[in-house]
Amino acid sequence: MKKTVYFTGANHSTAQLETAIKTATDKRDAFLKANENNIAKIESEQIIITTWNSNNGNVLPTIKLTYYPKK
Repeated sequence: MKKTVYFTGANHSTAQLETAIKTATDKRDAFLKANENNIAKIESEQIIITTWNSNNGNVLPTIKLTYYPKK
């Protein structure tokens, strides 16, 4: 049975999009390293950018990772 986990970045202005994505990828990388013996195959990975207009136009990146655990 496949599993899906989500990793969110920090809320940043659109000018800091790269920093916001790096926060999420660092969390994903830490998860993969800690669970490398439990993951059989990664099915998919998707970066979702949620934006909204405020004083500076903020973004919140989320990485959606779907994988098959080892049995």
